[in-house]
Amino acid sequence: MGIVLRILVAAGLAADAYVHWVFAPDMDPGPDAPSGVIPGDDLFRGQAIVAALAAVLVLVWARRWTYAIAF
Repeated sequence: MGIVLRILVAAGLAADAYVHWVFAPDMDPGPDAPSGVIPGDDLFRGQAIVAALAAVLVLVWARRWTYAIAF
């Protein structure tokens, strides 16, 4: 795949990671959250980390499976 596509996909994933990381504190369920449920702030941070890792993978290895992860 072309370098332009790699950069566009990585930029989109970086923006996604940034937005999830910034809004993670707003998703804190507080002390009244039910037990046995993943808190929203942890879920948002996890999504930010996965998006950042996918961006790095697309930049380093431009393979079909890295684009599948990015999707």
